[in-house]
Amino acid sequence: MEVHLSPEKEARIREFATRTGKDTAQVVSEAVDRMLEYDARFIEAVEEGRAAARRGDLLEHDEVIEIIAAVDEAEVSLTRGKGRIITRQSMLDLAEDVKRRGRARIAGSQKASPENNAKES
Repeated sequence: MEVHLSPEKEARIREFATRTGKDTAQVVSEAVDRMLEYDARFIEAVEEGRAAARRGDLLEHDEVIEIIAAVDEAEVSLTRGKGRIITRQSMLDLAEDVKRRGRARIAGSQKASPENNAKES
């Protein structure tokens, strides 16, 4: 396959290849791979959206605005250093913490329940 690029794009590709220690063919191939993957995900998301619309599974305008506002607030929080980056490990740690606190709460409520106090007497 032969692709014709403007001299400016060729120069940018050469510069990028030099900076990253790759040859230009590798840079172009990786860029095409990323574009194809992005487009495939985009098309899949559009198809999912159309299927949801056909089912009547839609969000109201106010709900969308609320979600956007929450995302904007989270991004501002992160830029101020007040947020928390969510990773797979942080989610696993959070799940374990919630389980631990839940178990402790259940154990505490079982000790304090009148049924258990009556059994102890």
